[in-house]
Amino acid sequence: MLWRDGNIENPFESEKDIVDNQVVIIEYKNEVGATLHLNSNSGIPERRMNLCGSKGALRADLITGKLEVGKIRFGETIEVFDTLAEDMHGGGDQVLARELGATLLQGEPTSTSLQD
Repeated sequence: MLWRDGNIENPFESEKDIVDNQVVIIEYKNEVGATLHLNSNSGIPERRMNLCGSKGALRADLITGKLEVGKIRFGETIEVFDTLAEDMHGGGDQVLARELGATLLQGEPTSTSLQD
């Protein structure tokens, strides 16, 4: 939920100016290619990353914390790993919130600078 003018607003129903869809195709100097497709407004809540390479693929489900790894071979078994992540950012939100609180309330230095 978003706070605006002292009221809580549903971020999916409030006025906003964000990019709903993005598609990026990249080819690096070493001829490695990559693509990104992002849809930030969907009726099905999911957050996944797919990495496909010349020898296999990795799929990460950031909601469940599951990683799937498969090699390109006939009959290859897909390995599934549970990362035990606490939230969609792998527990990073709590780390950022603690550091922000320590910086603002106790004058602790941040772990990175704005330049970093």
